[in-house]
Amino acid sequence: MALPFSLRISPIYTLTAGQVGPFSQDWPLYAAADLQVLRLRAGVEAELVLDADYSVTGAGSTSTGFSVLLLVAAEEGDKIVLVGARDVARITTYTAERSVTPTFLNLDQNMTFAQLQEMQREVERAFKTSRFDPDAFDMEGLRLTNVGNAVDPTDAVTLGQIQDVLDDATAGATATAVAAAASASDDRAATEAAQAVTEGARDAALAAQAAAEDMLDDYLPLTGGTLTGTLTLSGSNPRLDFNDTDAPATSSISANNGTGSIVYSADAGNALASSAHSWLTDGVSRLTLNEFGLWPASNGGLPLGAYGVGFSGLYLASAGIIDWGSNNARITHSAGKLTSSVNFQAPVLTLAEQASDPATPSAGQKALFAKTNGRVYTKNSAGTVEGVGGLVNILDYGAIGDGNVANAAVNAAALTAALATGREVLIPYTAAGYHFGTNTITVGTGQRVLGENRVTLKSTVTGSNCFFLLTGYQVASGISGVTIDMNGSGASSTAIRYGLSSGVVYRTYLKDIRFLNCVEAVGDETPGSNYIVEAWWEDLRCELTRGRQFYSRKSRGFFYLNGCVVDRTMDLSTVTWEGARFEDTIGIEFNRFDVVGQVGTTPQAGAIGLVVQNAISVWMDRCLFDNSTGPGVSLITVNNLAAKNLEVYQNLTSAVLMTSVTNAQIANLFVEGNADLVGAAAGAHGVYMETCANVQISNLRSRKNTGSGVFLNASTNCQFVNVNTRDNLSVGFREFGACDYNSVHGLISTGNYSPYELLGGHSYVDVGEPWISTVASDLTGSNVNTAQPVFGSAGDAVTVDAGTLYEFEAQYWITRAAGTTSHTTGVLFGGTATFTSIDYLAQVTNPTGNALANVQQIMGSAASLLTLTAANTSATENVQVKLSGTMRINAGGTIIPQFQFSAAPGGAPTIKRGSYFKLRPITSAAAAAVGPWA
Repeated sequence: MALPFSLRISPIYTLTAGQVGPFSQDWPLYAAADLQVLRLRAGVEAELVLDADYSVTGAGSTSTGFSVLLLVAAEEGDKIVLVGARDVARITTYTAERSVTPTFLNLDQNMTFAQLQEMQREVERAFKTSRFDPDAFDMEGLRLTNVGNAVDPTDAVTLGQIQDVLDDATAGATATAVAAAASASDDRAATEAAQAVTEGARDAALAAQAAAEDMLDDYLPLTGGTLTGTLTLSGSNPRLDFNDTDAPATSSISANNGTGSIVYSADAGNALASSAHSWLTDGVSRLTLNEFGLWPASNGGLPLGAYGVGFSGLYLASAGIIDWGSNNARITHSAGKLTSSVNFQAPVLTLAEQASDPATPSAGQKALFAKTNGRVYTKNSAGTVEGVGGLVNILDYGAIGDGNVANAAVNAAALTAALATGREVLIPYTAAGYHFGTNTITVGTGQRVLGENRVTLKSTVTGSNCFFLLTGYQVASGISGVTIDMNGSGASSTAIRYGLSSGVVYRTYLKDIRFLNCVEAVGDETPGSNYIVEAWWEDLRCELTRGRQFYSRKSRGFFYLNGCVVDRTMDLSTVTWEGARFEDTIGIEFNRFDVVGQVGTTPQAGAIGLVVQNAISVWMDRCLFDNSTGPGVSLITVNNLAAKNLEVYQNLTSAVLMTSVTNAQIANLFVEGNADLVGAAAGAHGVYMETCANVQISNLRSRKNTGSGVFLNASTNCQFVNVNTRDNLSVGFREFGACDYNSVHGLISTGNYSPYELLGGHSYVDVGEPWISTVASDLTGSNVNTAQPVFGSAGDAVTVDAGTLYEFEAQYWITRAAGTTSHTTGVLFGGTATFTSIDYLAQVTNPTGNALANVQQIMGSAASLLTLTAANTSATENVQVKLSGTMRINAGGTIIPQFQFSAAPGGAPTIKRGSYFKLRPITSAAAAAVGPWA
């Protein structure tokens, strides 16, 4: 929550005897110690002590106010005021060890702005110390109260009036002395008379001094502190000094400098440090503040000249202007009382642009100037010119951003020279970009290229050459913030290439780069014994590809890719290349890595989204491989794999290929196959694993593949948990070859050619809970001689898959209470599915009531009617049937468990509560054995 503006000060409370509060405020108090409670009693001001004189409740809340309760009862007429007083000091240090939450950051900002609000409040009362006298106007103990007449401010004394008194006294004394001197030569008597007149002039001057002091007594009475003053008549600069004995030494207010201005001067002990402050000048109330600030700065002082000054209870004798030496910070006012605060920004430095450099400045100085190219520079005493901002600008070295190949040599030379400074090089944005032609730019140790707004860099390097060659070692180097357009470059060219032929390339970063028309966006030279170490790629995007975009043949240390995309949807020709390939790597991590491609083209064996081969450790998270004409992702000889949240979507051949992958954990793998796509390859599996071991896959969905949902070939000790294979044209989950000790827990296999096939001697599939239909309450059948369902319409049919072997178990309890027509009772299976075979054992009893009876049994080997009872003419009947067996489904469809009377018995039957039918898929209908059968 944003902190609302508040001066963080309470109203002045006037108390009655015995009153203790509470005194509630609506502004937040972050700690009880951040508060001052001031009391005025019998004219004496005091600060109360926390927990001794008062207590605080509600401190520490970020959204509510607080209240104060006095612990010592008030006396009649006491006044108190509550003042926010947070220490002006930094209280928070941020580190890189953990993320900063918005809640924490908002609280820290609120506490900081609370400090600023309190400081603004203090500035607005910078000339007032007493909280209980709103008309008091003072400077650190020296208080000038009620300047002039508070009722009639136009009666305020001005320095002009004081000056008039002094001028009259001086002029009168001088004129009298001149007249006396003129007559002194007449005679001694005249001289004595002149002496008497001179003494009278002296008396008049003293009287003038007394009159001036009386005037100050009338118009500048003091409240608090002791003011003593002296008037010095010295030439044309009479000086009136006042010293406040309660203030630090040398505090004074002076009338001097010949213009009749009052100048306040302060020493290091004062709260204010100022100079050249002219408040009342010659009857025109013009206030000029050339410098104004809190003192000392080392104790957290905040310059006020850049923010504002507050006034309260200041009386002005006549209209005038208050300014800060700038028309942009000025108050024009009329006579009277001024109670206001002024906020403004510091003056803006404006530099006129010039075509040439200025003269070299003297030692210890720097010249600041602007040139007609829009840049600002400095020039030191050695004549060195540098751009302002800490970056080296390629424009300072003559680069031309018009996109014209004719300037390629100029741009290449400029970038090379700028990189040679060892500082980060800025390439400013232009709409046309910069052309570098066939030139190769080397980015070495510690050299970094920074583009503005992905500015376009064009290259037409020939043959197998590259645009950028990275050769840095140890000190981080790299490229960021650019678009690299390789349109017209050679058939084997590369945009950015690691220069492994000259040595190991160490600590490089590539960030925020868009690649266009690249045969290869990022690649490397033949590594030999060298390799890439600690590479960081972030937010790289490849479009209009002409070949494999990312290729690393050898890396050590850590390789990190975040937010990288190979987008082949806009490619101009059929894609027959990989999106990315990484070989011989110690550790590589893919985070938000996507390869998306074309749809509906003829599948190509080499058009794979991602290939990782010969890797010690691979991490993957939130990766998408979409619409590749070949496999989406291929992992070959990977020793440790940790992957999650992977989606492989509509690739025209097998989606995920894993060859010789060991010690892998994969979670949340989603495969959407290609069965609905034109040009999809036949027999393309969702997940194909060959010679893999110790692989664990959980939460796998694989559907609509032209092959199997999951296909294992010669793989062992692999575990699958929560697997959903659906609508695949082959087996949902299948083993092939020398597989063993694989297990599937929680397999849901529907709509496939068959649910699963296990060939391994010790492999196992847990298909989860069987499918069950039950009679929850007695169900009334029909008095007919045709087949009727055992279960109600909401659960009378179950859908089974083609080519699947199921086991089943059932129990029916069928009774009658009317009808004596002779009939038999039998069971059968209806529905649309067809059977390769069905074999089951039927057991039956038929007592006249619910009583013990001998069990009879018979084998059934067809879905048609199997008669279970002899002819029965009894009006009451109690048929109990148990079935168990297997059925091999030829064509998928529905199965409906049924029973049938040979003749209508004369009364409707009841299928009793508790009857059920349980069905569970086992394996493929073609399988002869499941498990370690020899």
